[in-house]
Amino acid sequence: MTPAPRDPEGAIQAVSQRPPTVEAGAGWSSLPEWLTVRALVIDAGTGRRGEVQPWPYYSERPPTSAWLRPEGGGREWTASIDSLRPARGQPAA
Repeated sequence: MTPAPRDPEGAIQAVSQRPPTVEAGAGWSSLPEWLTVRALVIDAGTGRRGEVQPWPYYSERPPTSAWLRPEGGGREWTASIDSLRPARGQPAA
């Protein structure tokens, strides 16, 4: 039997309690309303289309970048929130 992982900093519990959408985070109201987990966005910096992934940590401060994954799966990347636009029917690059 594998022993339970040690979590001295409480990181596992913190990640499991992160908000399901960015609007749910306290102090995150400065982010665009359309920027939610699973939203399809265009990364203007790369021209790539991706799906917003859950943030890897919880913070009271709004994030400055987002984790994105290509539609249908693939390697994730990060993009500045300032460079993101809602995809809204735009074809993948």
